[in-house]
Amino acid sequence: MKPVRRVVTGHRDGKAVVLFDSAASNQRLRHASGLVSTLVWVTDETPADVSGKTDRAAREIGVPPPPKGTIFRVVDFPPESGTRSREAVLKEMGIADHGGARHPGMHRTRSVDYAVVLEGEIDMLLDASEVHLAAGDVLVQQGTNHAWVIRAQRRETPMSSVAPTAPAVSTTPGYHPTLLLVGRILLAAIFLIAGSRKVMTYAATVGYFTKLGLPMPEVMAVIAPIIEIGGSLLLIAGWKSRYAAWLLALFVLIATFMAHRFWQFPDPQQYANQMNHFLKNFAIIGGLLFVAACGPGSLSVEKS
Repeated sequence: MKPVRRVVTGHRDGKAVVLFDSAASNQRLRHASGLVSTLVWVTDETPADVSGKTDRAAREIGVPPPPKGTIFRVVDFPPESGTRSREAVLKEMGIADHGGARHPGMHRTRSVDYAVVLEGEIDMLLDASEVHLAAGDVLVQQGTNHAWVIRAQRRETPMSSVAPTAPAVSTTPGYHPTLLLVGRILLAAIFLIAGSRKVMTYAATVGYFTKLGLPMPEVMAVIAPIIEIGGSLLLIAGWKSRYAAWLLALFVLIATFMAHRFWQFPDPQQYANQMNHFLKNFAIIGGLLFVAACGPGSLSVEKS
């Protein structure tokens, strides 16, 4: 297979620059199938981190993309010849056997695959049908079982960009996972501190909840710190963070209308104080909604 020239852009000192312009070096022969795969680029998160300057193709990876990422590769398929071990082919791909295969290379991934045929001709086998593709044809494959076959004595090269089926968020040059981590920690801190104080002053918390007119104040004084402390730890770790953000946002919304009804205070000073708390809580809800919508970022357990 001839070398694949790869040009990768990025940012340096706030300006758009070319980071790499050379032959893609991660080119591998898969002995079980005879194909040659050139890895062009890989992302591991959504939204993609576009602030890095390292070669993200300098790695070993199978056919499936990362759970929240993408793969861009160029593949050179050989003509069919002899028998092939399905077990060996799937092992090289890093894919489990789903059974019932009509061809040793039949496989599927939980992804949407975008393929462009660059040269020659190729057949794509499906469960009970097949389609013939030629140079210039494009394919959108939505997680279906398939195999690639060349029956004529010609070689061809399809170029594939593989994206996960999970929803994607647009990338921007200003995306910095460290800022998302700091933001999660700052959001979580207020809940972690408030929940810890409720645990240490249980009797006072019960009295305060009673004054607010909450039902079962003794029970609520236990549930509230569990939500606050548990939700804050999930936010910091970045695990199940979208669920945690929704739960905390609902918690804050209820607490705001129970504890900070500023319109009920005739005294101007109390009115202003309670309104500030009311607006502050809505600002916190806004931050939580950002986490719920966009995820915790790549510096998290979820890496999304």
